[in-house]
Amino acid sequence: MPNTSGMQPIEYKVLVRPHDPTETDEVLKSAKNSGIVLPPTEQQEAAQVKGVLIAKGGIAFHDFGDIRPEIGDVVYYAKYSGLVITGDDGVEYRLMNDKDVAAIVIGQPEA
Repeated sequence: MPNTSGMQPIEYKVLVRPHDPTETDEVLKSAKNSGIVLPPTEQQEAAQVKGVLIAKGGIAFHDFGDIRPEIGDVVYYAKYSGLVITGDDGVEYRLMNDKDVAAIVIGQPEA
């Protein structure tokens, strides 16, 4: 997955593109497809803390064990972690510490 954000994290920071809850949550997807508009608070409540690792700093995941997230991996991260930043491409990203990445989703293609 190419980094079109215009940002490159440094040191232990990573850049994650959160999944759009209206695209990944089946209930929200069904509501959107049927013309139901849910308020942003409801969408946020249903949002999972899952996204795609877009970029990482030079020493991100340096002190992790054998399994380390790679660019393009789908990951779970801490719900309120990092900064929400809009990239040059107009997409909202999370810039966070590598330690905020909690798990790699195995067997799921990037979104």
